[in-house]
Amino acid sequence: MSLLVRDYWILVLVFVASISFIWSADVVVTNDLIKAMIRSTFLGLYVASRWDLKDQLTLWLWVFGLMGLLSVIVAVIEPSRGTHFINGSTALRGALPHKNEFSRVVALGFFTFFVAALDKTRRFRGLCWFSAISMLVMLVLARGATAQVSVLLLTPVLLTGLVIVNRRYKLKTALFTLALSLSAISTLLVVFNLEFIVTDILGRGMDLGRVEIWQLSIEKGLERPWLGYGYYGFWGSGEAVEIVRQTWARGSEATLNAHNVFVGIFLELGLVGVTLAGVSTFVVFKSLTQLVFRCREIEYFWMLILFLALIFFGMTVSGPFLSPNSIWTIYVSISYTCILKSRQLRIARSTPELSTREPVYPRFT
Repeated sequence: MSLLVRDYWILVLVFVASISFIWSADVVVTNDLIKAMIRSTFLGLYVASRWDLKDQLTLWLWVFGLMGLLSVIVAVIEPSRGTHFINGSTALRGALPHKNEFSRVVALGFFTFFVAALDKTRRFRGLCWFSAISMLVMLVLARGATAQVSVLLLTPVLLTGLVIVNRRYKLKTALFTLALSLSAISTLLVVFNLEFIVTDILGRGMDLGRVEIWQLSIEKGLERPWLGYGYYGFWGSGEAVEIVRQTWARGSEATLNAHNVFVGIFLELGLVGVTLAGVSTFVVFKSLTQLVFRCREIEYFWMLILFLALIFFGMTVSGPFLSPNSIWTIYVSISYTCILKSRQLRIARSTPELSTREPVYPRFT
């Protein structure tokens, strides 16, 4: 419990979501999903408090590896369940309900196996390389555009950052800023060439309608600007009918979502929720970048890349905040792991015999 209260932003965000049934537009859905969200929160807290970072990496290697293996088995034995026809093509969804969910998990699995394969002290590196390639193949078959672009964008950032830390530049802050600038430029290139990437490279159409949904969602959210419509209380209620009628979902049985984590939080928990989520994002990112250069261990870069991928997913699909699944568990575990490690470093600095030890240098190739 003492660890739980160390991250005030997550604690308050979970608390606001948990009591949002009071003003929810769909009380039944809110009450059901609050339970799942709280379970995911405590699971992330348990992972952070129970295992050190290297063991967490091993844990997620098992999780993503078993998920990938199970998904392949399901797709082979029962194709109707392991795949589905969507957007004019057949996509792999494995053991998960939707190909977008599957794509996000597979992308996170790729980053995890890729980082493990770079660690020269880890056993079975060959298996890690094979698993990383397998995750890429499944990602292509899943046809998840956002997850595919995240891998294309973040893999060079991962490699660039590893080189910077490994060589221990004295101008590391400036170089890291340069790496972030290159990442920002790459992001702009992706945004301004989105049509080429989606249609020519990924083979998708541009009829996503996300901008339209964002605009309509924000307009609707401004009717309840402070606390929103309750946790997952908007899209299943009558309040969402007006938006559905004005988008591609009209006349279909499809269930809409905001397709953006911050727009979604604004609809559900208003400006209060958006502020808490935004501050939490900034605090975790700041802590991760500090730990990467202070500890110089590859596992911290793994956490940083997973964090960036989660935020990237949230820009066009759905993101990590308060999701009643493992995506939120990963975010919570990252946040609390940062808190624990930062606390350990502060204790080490205040203890002379610990502060005089040799620094830990990276183990990656």
